[in-house]
Parts: sequence; structure tokens; C-alpha cells
Amino acid sequence: MFPIAAEPDTPPAPEPPLWSVRDQTWIISDHAMAALVLGDPTFQAVQPAHTLRRVAARLGRDYPDLDAVLSGTQIFQSGAMHAGTRQLVRSFQARMRARFPKARLEEDARRLAAGLQAGEIEAVSALADALPMAVFAESLDLDAGAIRLLRDTGRALKALWRPMPPISLYGELDAACREARMAIAGKDGFGDLRAEAGAELDYPLQDLLLFLVSMPVDSTAGTIAGALQLLSADRTLQDRLHERPSALPGFVAEALRLNGPNRRLHRVVSEARIVAGVSLPKGASVAVDLDRVHRDPSVYAEPERIAPDRRQKVSFGFGAGAHACQGTSMGLLQAVSLIEALLSAWRIAPAASPPRLTLDPNLRSYERLPLLVAPIDSA
Repeated sequence: MFPIAAEPDTPPAPEPPLWSVRDQTWIISDHAMAALVLGDPTFQAVQPAHTLRRVAARLGRDYPDLDAVLSGTQIFQSGAMHAGTRQLVRSFQARMRARFPKARLEEDARRLAAGLQAGEIEAVSALADALPMAVFAESLDLDAGAIRLLRDTGRALKALWRPMPPISLYGELDAACREARMAIAGKDGFGDLRAEAGAELDYPLQDLLLFLVSMPVDSTAGTIAGALQLLSADRTLQDRLHERPSALPGFVAEALRLNGPNRRLHRVVSEARIVAGVSLPKGASVAVDLDRVHRDPSVYAEPERIAPDRRQKVSFGFGAGAHACQGTSMGLLQAVSLIEALLSAWRIAPAASPPRLTLDPNLRSYERLPLLVAPIDSA
């Protein structure tokens, strides 16, 4: 096992469900409870489209573009609509894996690593974003500008995870969704996949594009950036992974656990439940605090240590249950390929300026990750 120093703000130990007045949600921090919440259909996906329509009716306003995009956002769907979307996304993922097999991803990753210059780099744009954005741009036949626009819009939509978002936010998001939909008008990015998947969906598949870009790209880029931040602080860990690249999948799994892109996953209680002796009323909002769940000492021995050979690797970094990410294997393969290519040629270290994260309690999203890189033979 390879030790790392615990961060000063190490999350507190797990505890029973607690009501957060600030967030207006029940906080779940125990691993077993998280597995229950994320795997039990009683705890349903947040569906902000329902809230949007109630607000629109009360105000006598329409938010047509926001409503359309929310309908096509898989994490906000349930029931038959969600099942149909999963069929289509499953077929899309299979086609993407065929276009980007392991050898192709490794080649693209080596090309990115070879293009670096010794000195300080901004690792988000140079590495973490670059590979997944290129993969999805080619897979969906979209240019880089459209990918960035869809990704930014998708990030903004995650504000609707809040139980009581401000009314003004709906108008801002409707305008952002209108711009994104216009940018991809006439493109669905799926070709004949609809027939191949056998899925009948009652919303324009164009509106699924935004979700397919924002969530997988963010999750993969965030996984890469989080792993690079951990690696940069530990020269010994870099050396060992360089010598034993077979440990890289285990390292990436640990990075996803300790420094992954998702910090909270949200659900709504569809019927009253008692969890760990706490009564959760119907309609209650529940937030799974992954930073604490993934450090539960009853599941992960010495939870602050990176152990690539850790047997217990069950984490929820890419979701779980019916809403588990269908692109997990593809995302992890991209992360492993890029880190292996980087470590084959470079040493990395933290730069003088610290990383900068977005101010989003639900995501660990890097705006900047400055790193120092030096060739292995001169480091």
C-alpha cells in the first residue's frame, strides 16, 4: 500500500442520517446506508422537471427549452422513460467502445503526453479535459465548441439538484438551454442507434446529447484530474506505478474513491422509510455524501491510504443502482490510459499556485490544476 497524507479537512466519520437545515436534505454518510439508498427503488431520482412545471404554472410562465432538456437528462428520469433511455445509451456506449478500443485510447493518450513541454502546465485543459472531450466530439460528430457549450450547460443544470432553487435560476437556465439546443439543431448524434436499441422515446433525442456530453465528460475529466492531483504529491507512488503499470487500474479506483468527481448523489423518498432508526418522510430529499461514505472505516481499512491492491473497491463514484453510469468502464479506461502514458515519460509535482475547484458542493470539478512536469531522465 502507498501512503498519502490526510487532507487537513478530512471529512468526519460516518453517522446516522442527519437533517441539514442549510441544504434542506437528509445527509447519508454511512457506506451501508448509501448502498441501500442508491440501490432501493423507493429512493427515486430527483425530477426537477416536475418542480419546474409547478413553478411555471404558478407564475404563468413557460420555460420550454429548459423543460425539453430536463426531459432528456437521464439522471432526472425514472420508470419507462429511464429504461428506454438506458437501452439507447447502452447501444451508444457499445458503438463508442468499438470506435475507441484500448489500443486507440492508449495511442491518443501517448500523443497528448508527448505534446507536453517541461515546466508548468495547466493539467485540466492539457490532459484531463483533452482526452474525453476528443472522444465524445468524434463519437457524436460535434465540434469542440459545441462540446464545450453542452458541457457548460450541463454543469449549470446540476444546480437544480437543490431542493429549493431560486426562481430566477429557471429563466437563466432556460436561456442557456435555448442556446445549446440551437447549437446542435438538426443533429441527434445517434444515427441508426434508435432502431438498433429498440427504444421508443417520447422526447427529441437531440435533448439527450447534452446529458451524454456533460455527465460522462465531467466524470472522466474529474477522475483524471483528481488522480493527477494525488499523484503529483507523491513521488514514491509515481515511481511504483511507473515500475508496475498493472497497478494503475487499482490506483484509479482508489483515486475515484478519495478524490472523485462526484461529491454528492441525490435521491427523493417516494414513500416513508425508516433508515438506521431515523424516519424519512415521503417526498424527503436525501443526499449521499460520497466524501464521507468512501472513507467509512468499517469498509475501507485505513481509509486515507491509497491501496491499489485494495480488495474492497466498491465505491459509488460513478453512481449505483438503476442510475449507475453506463460509461464507467470507458471512463476508467481513458483515465488509466492517460496516466500510464504520462508516467511513462514524465514526473509531475504540484506547481506554486494551488488547484482551483468550482464552488459546487455536489461536484469536485477542477477549474485549474497547475502542475510541474519534467522528463523522467532529468527528474
